[in-house]
Amino acid sequence: MLKEFKANYYRLFRSKTFYIIFGLLFLGACLCCFLIKFMVDDPFGAVNAIREAISEISETNPSDAIYLDVYSSSLDTFQQFGDVTGIVRIQMIGGIGFMLYSLLVVLFVGREFKSRFYVNHYSGNSSPVRIAFVQWLSMICITFFMQVVLFLFTAGVTFACCNNVRMGDLSLAFRYFLMAVLGNAAFVTFGYMVTFIRKSFVMATVLTCLYTLGFIDLLVAFASIFIKPLRLLALSSQVELTIDDFSALSYASTICSMLFFILLYLGITLVVAKRRDAY
Repeated sequence: MLKEFKANYYRLFRSKTFYIIFGLLFLGACLCCFLIKFMVDDPFGAVNAIREAISEISETNPSDAIYLDVYSSSLDTFQQFGDVTGIVRIQMIGGIGFMLYSLLVVLFVGREFKSRFYVNHYSGNSSPVRIAFVQWLSMICITFFMQVVLFLFTAGVTFACCNNVRMGDLSLAFRYFLMAVLGNAAFVTFGYMVTFIRKSFVMATVLTCLYTLGFIDLLVAFASIFIKPLRLLALSSQVELTIDDFSALSYASTICSMLFFILLYLGITLVVAKRRDAY
């Protein structure tokens, strides 16, 4: 298995895709540092100025207060990012990070199919299921390592540059980070499964982007009107709701959903690998 890992990482680190995706994720981490510095330290007084403007408009036009509450609550949310938990949360907003990690796997595995790498492995009497599992595991490990590196970078720069950042509740930060890791693993496994089944990184790229950004959740939400249990299939929505309402029940439900989807997508991939003709 170690030889398989080394071979996968050797090819991955020689691909331009890895450095492009990592560069985008690094820029995202830098943007998170800037947002925390801007919103928490408020070096230019812009946040206080916006608050005062909102307060004045609310007093002069009470009818507009309900719309301005949205902006005020957004400012409150961003100012809560001044601790380790906030650093984890801000990296999960919007699902962009999940999408980039998944695209890394989709594009890399898609290129493997294009170069007929799997046929060469199969011709060497290697088990198709073993090859599929080892490559999935190697992708999960590298994306986890990237998550850890980027989190440590963001946390280090934030603590070095921001005056009002504190450690906060580390146990809560760990629970958020666990949700981020499992959520990323679920989305990555989905991308890997679609690429493995379709053998086309174009279709897999489109489906993965729609899934990680929550567009497929819209269809699931519509169907859940008639079949309520289907709302549990909307993974992106569950992650967003859990971030906003971090209760014990919603957290446990989201973690169980993530584990279920990881096992489901991986299981489908391994079944296809077992039954597919390698040639």
